[in-house]
Amino acid sequence: MLFGLDDLFIDTIAWLKGLFPRPLTREILEKANSLPEKKIAIMVAAWHEDDVITSMIRGNSRQLLYTNYDFYIGVYPNDQKTLIKAKRIAQEFPHVHVVVNSKSGPTSKGQMLNEIVQHLETIPVECKPQLYLIHDAEDVIHPLSLKIINWRSRVSDLIQIPVFSLQTSQREMVASLYADEFAESHTKDILVRQHLGAPIPSAGVWTALTRNYVKAMKKKKGVLFNSSTETEDY
Repeated sequence: MLFGLDDLFIDTIAWLKGLFPRPLTREILEKANSLPEKKIAIMVAAWHEDDVITSMIRGNSRQLLYTNYDFYIGVYPNDQKTLIKAKRIAQEFPHVHVVVNSKSGPTSKGQMLNEIVQHLETIPVECKPQLYLIHDAEDVIHPLSLKIINWRSRVSDLIQIPVFSLQTSQREMVASLYADEFAESHTKDILVRQHLGAPIPSAGVWTALTRNYVKAMKKKKGVLFNSSTETEDY
């Protein structure tokens, strides 16, 4: 009953305030297309992802309607299969870079992302990203996502792009529950949270952070992510 009341509160606010997903208008797309492209670093924490990392890079690189971006694949020295596949795809695509973790895996996603962020601080100034984007090795990227992130970063330091699970059979109960939760969160909960001024959670993927945000968090905490957490929701 308590969880039901919580859901009822969110549903009521969403209904009263008309908070629901809206289609991208032609006007927004024209504005997004007219802006200079900021450099985006797509950070991928990989552990035993040798079966998907190649197809993910090839597929997303072909369909993204954006040019000023780089993939940074974080791998572990003791995950040789993923390391070999990552190095091969980096030879095929000049915008793909491999970051080898200083620790053997597995650690945590937060720790791996911290390693990638640390690496990005060592590259030449002209190559440093203006936006840091979290991505998973098995995810499919919408072609317009980077355009929208670039457009929205004018006014926001943290941008969460909606994330949805691919459709599965209804007999797959766990996967179906996962899909329902993401749909509920990204079409309603986050919109209500933003309206109320409540904290906005990161889905652990497709969260974009500006360089200013990253600098501020590192100055405050020393690192961007809590490396001891086991969950992917930040």
